[in-house]
Amino acid sequence: MYEFRFGGETLKRPAPDASDAQWADYRYLKVNKAGTEHEWWFHRLGCRRWFRAERDTVENRVLKTEWPG
Repeated sequence: MYEFRFGGETLKRPAPDASDAQWADYRYLKVNKAGTEHEWWFHRLGCRRWFRAERDTVENRVLKTEWPG
């Protein structure tokens, strides 16, 4: 069992009236770049809250975390 769950890259959400193509891109197309990524994580076995993390994907090192908002 894992303490944290990956929630994906933090991306700007399309407008509610955006086209189906824009929503599909938002949902399925990921940048997945080597280097610094901004991501969503969920603390499953602790506070059970979502938070944002800035992570170096090359070294798999967390650089910063913060609560949303």
